[in-house]
Amino acid sequence: GDSTRCQWAYQEAFQRTDDITQRACLILRLATQLQERDESPLAASMLLNLLMKHGRSLSKELRGEQSVALAIAMLGTREETVSPQSILNLNTLHAPHVMLKPEHILDQWDAGGANSPPEPPREFSMSRQRQIGTRPHQVVAVVQSPGWPTEDLMEQIGREMGWTVRITDEARHRLRRHTTSLDTPELSLDTVLDGILLPLDVEWTHDGLTLQLMSTREFFGGVEGQISDTLQFAYRRRGTRYLQYALTQASDTSVLPALLTDLARRALVQGEYDQAIQPLQQIVSRGISGTEATVTWLNLGKCYLLANRRDEALEAMLHAADQMDGEVYVAAAYLFAGNIFLEDNQLDKAIPQLTRSMSIGRDEVRGRSALLLSTAYLLQEEYTSASRVLWEAQDAIKLPPIDDQAAFLMAMIRFTASQPSEREYMGRNLLTAVTNVHQETMFGGAWDLLKIRAYRELGMIAECRELAESFGNQKTGPGLHKLVREAVGDIASLPALESLDSENNTALQQELDEARLLQRAGKLEEAIRVCEELLSTESISPEFRRELLKTLGHCYQSNGRHSEAIRCFVGLSPQTQSGESAPIQ
Repeated sequence: GDSTRCQWAYQEAFQRTDDITQRACLILRLATQLQERDESPLAASMLLNLLMKHGRSLSKELRGEQSVALAIAMLGTREETVSPQSILNLNTLHAPHVMLKPEHILDQWDAGGANSPPEPPREFSMSRQRQIGTRPHQVVAVVQSPGWPTEDLMEQIGREMGWTVRITDEARHRLRRHTTSLDTPELSLDTVLDGILLPLDVEWTHDGLTLQLMSTREFFGGVEGQISDTLQFAYRRRGTRYLQYALTQASDTSVLPALLTDLARRALVQGEYDQAIQPLQQIVSRGISGTEATVTWLNLGKCYLLANRRDEALEAMLHAADQMDGEVYVAAAYLFAGNIFLEDNQLDKAIPQLTRSMSIGRDEVRGRSALLLSTAYLLQEEYTSASRVLWEAQDAIKLPPIDDQAAFLMAMIRFTASQPSEREYMGRNLLTAVTNVHQETMFGGAWDLLKIRAYRELGMIAECRELAESFGNQKTGPGLHKLVREAVGDIASLPALESLDSENNTALQQELDEARLLQRAGKLEEAIRVCEELLSTESISPEFRRELLKTLGHCYQSNGRHSEAIRCFVGLSPQTQSGESAPIQ
């Protein structure tokens, strides 16, 4: 457990052996240690240096281990902490952590020791094997070179390729006094340039005719201050290429799922969802099982959801749940499947999935399952079942970030199920809850529908319309879109007050506009007086009365008269009139 002394021992062993195989084994162990200490750039530099100097002398198995370790170091990935938030986040993909097996290292170590060090190349040679891209530097080559000054070596490579080499003063300063020897296996020239230059903190670009060398600080000068470690960023931006190289070299197939998942992550970050799906499909095609299968199907379902391929997402989530291995992932898969059914308004199918998720899940997964399950019962008008679910899951819904949502949902259930005599009291609770609930990002479709219904019931027509308009841009199921259209159907066709063209309504509208101006000016008592006078006017239209009560409610709310405000928001006059229910004290 003493990592400092362990590293010292590896370094001491490195100095005591000349065998390239044994040195490669030690570098693998050192690279793993450096990554655990969050020093991935140094690990990547060591591995690249070994690949450049002695790559051809390593066995195929050891070179495969090196390529895997190099890809991981390039990305700077470390073992993730699996949490409910990360599992439910569509943009987070989980995978088994790639840990090089100690027995592999020991086997390779035993294979070494008897071999004398290979003789370094005596002269420069560069053989181009094949073109792998359309650009001049996208070729596979084998490069050998004795220990030349790095600056001279770059000039020689430029002559071999017919390029002009330009080096900035800062890059020349970094290359000075460094010598580089090469004995590479078949590598892309991109990788050769990376291996020579990046460990020296030098970047390169190529425009077809000219190879430009500059320091990483100069290369990222346009975003200096935004990137704390330019060398680490230089490695990470190449991560996809090195992952693809590792996939072709890896001798241990057990690491392939993790590498392919990392490849999917890279595509996901760039918003290329279809590209992210392909490596995950490759993992599935290998015939995986157990927790590995559960996680991969869950990852695939997330990518399908992001790509708005809902039918395939549902199938993937059900496959993940069927594995029944890794309960935290299985519970999440049931939750996603239930939410898809809910957004398609297939409530009878959503309820069993959400019930299973709630019974298996823990913490936030259980809490979110309970909220969606209660929502499904509410949409079916089964108010007792909706309340019972929240009661059973009270331990999981009482903590952020879902406590406000639970309070809003309970207020909505009670308001919807209340008797007319209870509407004012329940409306007060609903107004408070809908004001405090935060914008949902994980499963927002059902919540927006409930908020639209709440705004409509409270008479907050502008808020209802605004949320309904923004809802149209959401990637959610057709069932929810239909329910939203039904929820706003009776108000969407209401004429705007500005378009009322009768003389009487025009005069009333002018007075209402005057009250709104007084409200904005902070003259609340005068605004309230104007609204109350308008309210006493006979033969005003129901639409105008509704807008008037909304304005009056806002005036009361700003003036601290909350009971009157609640009555206005639920469509009642501020004072109890005959035929209206009295407020509950």
